[in-house]
Amino acid sequence: MSIAPRGMNRSPRMKVLSSFTVYCLYLVMSMFLTTSLVILFMLKKYSWKTWESQARSMALEGEGSQGSTGNSKKSLRRLTTFVFHHTSHPWSNNKILVWVLCFIRIFWSSINRADFIALRFGFLTTHQLHLAYDFHNYMLRSMDDEFRDIVGIRYSSL
Repeated sequence: MSIAPRGMNRSPRMKVLSSFTVYCLYLVMSMFLTTSLVILFMLKKYSWKTWESQARSMALEGEGSQGSTGNSKKSLRRLTTFVFHHTSHPWSNNKILVWVLCFIRIFWSSINRADFIALRFGFLTTHQLHLAYDFHNYMLRSMDDEFRDIVGIRYSSL
């Protein structure tokens, strides 16, 4: 004898969410993730701009004072230690942990100030450019070109 009231479906499996509802939830979550990543990128881009202005002002100050070669050697030594710091970690020997760490760093701390300054300095010395070169503007142009090539939309037009 069944205890279920009249009119109630006796099948043991009832759908809680329809396939359309699941599809809508998928779209909302995708839009939320995309919006969050764009906001995160814009915040990172702003921090890169402040670092670029600080690096350019340090370069212009270094040009103004000709006798500051000792200070520039000290800052160069400090800026190049990040390579040792990133390769001397015990996780550097395990490839799986390196992949996990790199994946986490994409969202948490993709680049810090010392890395940006060292990357900027390496780019300027490799291409023999002036120390007051606008590296931030170059980076944005190259990222915009890559985005346009991959997605087909210009980022600056969004």
